[in-house]
Amino acid sequence: MAQTATSWRTGKSGNPNGRPPMRTRPLATALREIGAESVAERENRTAVASLVWRALRTGKLELDSGTQLQLTAKEWLDLLKWVHQHVDGGLNRKDQYTEARDQQSQLEELFADLDLSPDDDETAPDPAPTPTTVPAPAPTPEPLLHTQS
Repeated sequence: MAQTATSWRTGKSGNPNGRPPMRTRPLATALREIGAESVAERENRTAVASLVWRALRTGKLELDSGTQLQLTAKEWLDLLKWVHQHVDGGLNRKDQYTEARDQQSQLEELFADLDLSPDDDETAPDPAPTPTTVPAPAPTPEPLLHTQS
């Protein structure tokens, strides 16, 4: 194979400038730094985690300033969903599909035990008959207006 200007050369890097720096995430960086700071002998992230868990237990969010916020049912449920998503990773859709397949296989086993198939339905109506011939087109109507001659 003939070597061109863009071909790899022995002993030369294909990426001489190296990997570009990763995109900075200023908010994530600030949250990480501030979360590592300590307030009243506790890290901020620990304090926030305690607030979240206490809010889930009591339905109230008590801030360090002493302000208490009563959570509505929707706010509490949203907080519960958020914690579930971030602590347990949420529910995988794959798990839902697996569960549906398990239920389908259980139904098939039940039908097999009863010597029925899921498609056997004694009360199902007969399908509509299909026409065997194409109907002739209707005759064209005569005009309603008659002209005098």
